[in-house]
Amino acid sequence: MGALFGDIIIKIFAVKELRRCAGSQFDPEIVDVFCRILAGDGLTLTREEEKEANLIN
Repeated sequence: MGALFGDIIIKIFAVKELRRCAGSQFDPEIVDVFCRILAGDGLTLTREEEKEANLIN
């Protein structure tokens, strides 16, 4: 559980930071694409984790 949990926490932090800076530091369209890539990298998130990371509405 440890390594996988750590990967998920890092991914959630990364997505939150990308979304927070979209439009100011990062191109929003590129952020959307990158976040979709992160969501499809084989690590699964619960629905609550996806909502928290702004991956879904």
